[in-house]
This record gives sequence, C-alpha cells and structure tokens, in this order.
Amino acid sequence: METRQQRPWEFLTWVPFSSYVVFLLAVAFTFMPVAFLVDITDLGTNPPPRVAANLLIAAGISVAYAFVAMRRPKWMPAVVAGHIIVATQIGRILPVRTGALGHDALRNRLTFDAVASISLIVVGYVLFLRFFRKEGARHVRAHTEIALARDIHRLLVPPIARRVGGFEFRGVSIPSGEVGGDLVDLVDDGDRWIGYVADVSGHGVASGLLMAMVKSAARMKLRERLSIDGLMDDLNVVLIDLKKPEMYVTFACVQFDGCELQFSLAGHLPILHYRAAQGRSPSCRCRRFRSRCSRSGGSRPRASRARPGICW
Repeated sequence: METRQQRPWEFLTWVPFSSYVVFLLAVAFTFMPVAFLVDITDLGTNPPPRVAANLLIAAGISVAYAFVAMRRPKWMPAVVAGHIIVATQIGRILPVRTGALGHDALRNRLTFDAVASISLIVVGYVLFLRFFRKEGARHVRAHTEIALARDIHRLLVPPIARRVGGFEFRGVSIPSGEVGGDLVDLVDDGDRWIGYVADVSGHGVASGLLMAMVKSAARMKLRERLSIDGLMDDLNVVLIDLKKPEMYVTFACVQFDGCELQFSLAGHLPILHYRAAQGRSPSCRCRRFRSRCSRSGGSRPRASRARPGICW
C-alpha cells in the first residue's frame, strides 16, 4: 500500500493548540531582535515608537512566514510580496529618526539594544525548549504505544509455514504501517483444518484493534466447533456493535473436514483455485455474500474436491 509522503513541518499541524501557540511565540521572540539590530545600524537614531513598531513588524512577519510554511505553502509568494511592501514603505508612516546622539548617549543606547536583543533571543530559546520538551515527551509516549501495538500485531498475526496432513500452508501479513488490519490464520484439529483471511477497512491502530477482535471471536467459535457453517453469521453478530459505523471487515475462508473442501466469502474478492493438472486458476465465488458487517444474513459455504496439485 502506497503511503503519502509527509511534507516538511507537517507534524506541527498535529500538535495541541497550546503547544502551537508556544512555538509561534518562540519564533516571534527569536526574530524580534531584528528591530534592535536595525537601531544599532542606525546608531540609535530611531525614537522609541519607531523601535516598538519595528519589533511588532519583525514578530508579525516571522510568525506569518512560519504559519504559511506549515499550513498554507501556496500563500508563500503573497507573504514575500507583503514583506517587500512593508520593508520598502513602512518608513513613510513611522516617526522620523532623531539627530545623532552624543558619545555617552550613543554608548548607552547601543548597550541597551545589545542587552535587549540578547534577552529576546534567550526568551525565544526558552520557549523553543519548552515546546520541544513537551512535544518530545508526547512523541515518545505515542511511539512507545505504537511500538507496543506493533509487537501485539506480530503476535496476533505470525507468519504461517506449516503442514497439516497432506496440505501445506504459507501465509504472512505485512502492514503498510506499524499496525494493520489484515489477518491470516489457520486452525487445525488432526487432519481437519480451517484457513481464513480477513481484511479490515482502513489502516492503523483502529483497524488492528478490530482485526484482533475478529481473530479472538473466530478462534472462540472454532474452538467450539471446527466448521465454517454459521461462522460468519456469528462473527457478524459479535462485531456489529463493537465497531464504528463506517468500518467493515471482508472475510474469506477454506475448510477441509477430512473428506472435501468447502469455502465461503463475505464481501471478499474471489478465491483463486489453481489446478496443476489443468494448468488454470478459476476463481471461486459465493452467490450470496455480505459486503460489510450488517444485521442481514451471511454467505453459505460451497464445496470442492481436494486433490494433489491444487492451490488455494
């Protein structure tokens, strides 16, 4: 299954609103010293209102760049154009510069600008640390839970490579992510066996959880009676109230009762039935099937002969 490539900074769209605000404040405080650096290059001739306006402009433009880069990349040309307009035209509405300062006044002003710049950078750094510490801990917790779910998924759906009587079985489920909803299972009792595959809609933890319920319910039913008669009807009754309305499960199973093979489908694609003697692979279908978990009736099994050289 093809996975969508993640855009840079896309993870910031998933953080809580409070953390997002802290991140934007950190960006603003980091770039606000630009106003004091401009005042230093102008040798302290900017009056306080002009410095304050430059502080707000630096903070606003930096936040605008950060927001657009993360949420609306297509708006970046508009932000750049707005930045150019503000940088070239803002001087017309800001208070005019004062005259040159004396030696002592200039020294005090430049010292103030340097201390203020360092203070704002420190505040921005502290805010970044707070953001990374909080979101880092949340990220670690989430990955720990995903790792646990991945380990449980591997235990629930181990690779199948075994032989029962005259039948050989091979099966593996590889999720597109850490956890998936694809299930392959084999239950046997002596020479009798039932093999089935189930596909839960969607992917991720939710699908993996429903897949686990499918396997648990199927194993309990097959422990009572190793037969596909009524299996999907009972699964349907159990799962219908335990899932989200938009979720569903497709199911396909094959049974050997010691004499003949039977198969049944519920919303699943047809089963390929390869016959080595004839060199062809006809598909096996059931006339009645469910497309999803519902309160309606289920499918009915069909029979086929078991012969050497046949692959399902």
